[in-house]
Amino acid sequence: MSDSSTPAAAPAAAQGTVLQPTPTGTGTPVAPAPVPKRKHVRGATGRKPGPPKTPLTTEQKQQCIAMSAAGHSQIRVAKAVGRSPKAIKRYLGTDEAIAEVRDERATLSQMYREKAEAILVSIDSETITKANLLQRATSSAICLDKALLLAGEPTQNVAVIVQVLDMLRMRDDEEIERQWQQSQGTP
Repeated sequence: MSDSSTPAAAPAAAQGTVLQPTPTGTGTPVAPAPVPKRKHVRGATGRKPGPPKTPLTTEQKQQCIAMSAAGHSQIRVAKAVGRSPKAIKRYLGTDEAIAEVRDERATLSQMYREKAEAILVSIDSETITKANLLQRATSSAICLDKALLLAGEPTQNVAVIVQVLDMLRMRDDEEIERQWQQSQGTP
């Protein structure tokens, strides 16, 4: 070993601690310099402050209202508007936005009713005869479903579904009974 290494310095180096060089003439190592602390920039809530929140523009608000009234999700609205889903959720949760979405839905509903009525009125015997079989069958089924819905009647025959479920349940019960009898040894 050389004179510059001391027995105390070797274990410290092996452990990964770096000691400051000894001042000339003293022979004892100097304690390491303190590491500066990181500056944690946190807000009152303990989170990093994000970018400043800019309010939605009038155009963005109108787009949010229109898309929400049309049934689009908040994530889809956020992508279209170019804002975060949180900002869209915050805006659409306000009383003002809720009322505007409700009014917009009512307006859209009325417009669709008027268009549907105009289309229905425009269908006459000549138009029906020009349609192919698939178009006639589809149109007939749609008209029948709408008529049932408007009359407050179900569009499916629930009794048939219940009968099918009862038949399946009875078949399962018979299968369980058969397996039980086989396990008991009776034919």
